[in-house]
Amino acid sequence: MSRRRLLTLAAIWWAAQLLLALPVAIAFWWWLAPRVALSPATDVLIHGFDIPTVSDLVQAERGGIINSAWAGAMFAAVCSALLSPLMVAGTLGVLRKASDRRAVGAFLTAAADPLWPLVAIGVATRGLAAVLAIVAAAITSFAVNAVGGEFWEPGPFVSLGLSATVGLVIWWTFVVIGDLALVQRTEAPRRSTLTSVSSAAIILLRHPVALARRWLVVYALPAALVQVVYVFVSGRLLAIPILLLLAQQTVMFVRAACRVRVLAAERTYVLGWKAGRSAGQENQVGPGQDREGEIQQRQDTERPVHAEQVQEHGAADSEELGSGETGADARMTE
Repeated sequence: MSRRRLLTLAAIWWAAQLLLALPVAIAFWWWLAPRVALSPATDVLIHGFDIPTVSDLVQAERGGIINSAWAGAMFAAVCSALLSPLMVAGTLGVLRKASDRRAVGAFLTAAADPLWPLVAIGVATRGLAAVLAIVAAAITSFAVNAVGGEFWEPGPFVSLGLSATVGLVIWWTFVVIGDLALVQRTEAPRRSTLTSVSSAAIILLRHPVALARRWLVVYALPAALVQVVYVFVSGRLLAIPILLLLAQQTVMFVRAACRVRVLAAERTYVLGWKAGRSAGQENQVGPGQDREGEIQQRQDTERPVHAEQVQEHGAADSEELGSGETGADARMTE
């Protein structure tokens, strides 16, 4: 993948994420601005996030901001579930192009071809991942309380850590299945929706380490490194809001570029897997073909024997015929 194509796709992903996050950010700022403008107690937020101050602001609203934040988060999650498969399909369409020109047009064309199967794959995989993550968190919390007891002080932290880990693994699993299914659904020869999902699950079950390594090297490590750099730099940029905003958008852009690279790596892996599978099917010989080969080999081995026998019988017949002709000539002479 060329650098121009990578930057174009990363810019598209970054713009889409910004459009999703912008309404929630504006609503939050609309609520927060009048409460911190004339309150000296909130000046501590200039130096960073402060839990007690934010808790006081939230409690003063009597749950209003909590409901608004929950509604905004649900709206963003639904939009992301609907938009993500289309973004993946558009990215795959651009990756299939031989030229780097008109990448945006190719992205828009491939994002809706076919529309409803792509949406179904994205909603099914991410929805099932969310449900299983919630169930796993509940089971993990119950298990920690049963083992550690109700009054075990580290219990909530252990439960939160285990629930987050299990939820992350479940979410990654179904995101990878969705990506692989979209590759199978959009790449020629195209497969049906159910066949694409089942084939993607088989690929993940057979090669989990290889796919996890690609996600770790291509996505997780670069994104985590950029996030750590931002955490150390953001404290020094609080006095310059423009630079702080630029740093935040840089982190989002790097994440988008890493996501595009992961999709390219998954597409290459699936195409290689399909090529190897087709080559294996061509080289594999069926039972009927084995029987025909055995019959042909047996005929080839038996054919020289028949030829030798025919030659021997011909020689014997010619000797008998010659002796018969000699005897007849002698009798005629007498």
